This record gives sequence, structure tokens and C-alpha cells, in this order.
Amino acid sequence: DAMMKSFLAVYNSTKNIDYSFTELDANATYNFDILCNRDSSAGTTVITLAGRTTTVGSIATLGNTALLSFKRIAPDANGQIILYVSSSPSPSSSYAPINVFQFERIADSATLTTVK
Repeated sequence: DAMMKSFLAVYNSTKNIDYSFTELDANATYNFDILCNRDSSAGTTVITLAGRTTTVGSIATLGNTALLSFKRIAPDANGQIILYVSSSPSPSSSYAPINVFQFERIADSATLTTVK
């Protein structure tokens, strides 16, 4: 599949790529679905989403076809979510690809519940 072979990548675990999503509705939440796949040599992509709170997830990329999904991410008070892409710290994982990325608005704050 051509889409799974096109990507952006981080090549050095000490560096991040970061994207700022701005002017988002601060009263809504967003779902993020990310495909991280590589067809040769192992690696792990680490995704950090920073908004009202910070959420981290990672996935092994060699032959991966599963999505790394983040649900109900709320922007900060300024309507911003920052997505950081990095590789895992181990030397064998110095390559962190992203092939497909999707995010969508899902809810108003009136539908949010606080978990304590």
C-alpha cells in the first residue's frame, strides 16, 4: 500500500518533531489515530500529546498495521494541543516513522466527565 510507504520520521532519539494544533475549541475533545509502520528494521515511535493534560503512547513499528489511538484529548485553555514525535531511547530504535495521521473533534465540554 503506497500510503503505508510514505511517511515522516525522526532519526535521532534526542530530537523531537512537534506539531501545534491551534485555534481548537477549548470546550471540545479530540481523537487522534496514528499509523506508525516500517517494513525493515525495528523501531519504536513515541507520541506525546500535550493539551489540558499530557498523554504518552508508543508502538513498535516493524510490520505494524495497528493504529496508535488517543481518545478525548482536551486542548489547553488557549485551544492548543501539541503533538511530539520521538523515538524510544534505546539505540536500536533511533528511527520513528509516522505513515498516517488523523484527528477529529468529538465532544463539547458539557458531555465531558471528570474521573477522580
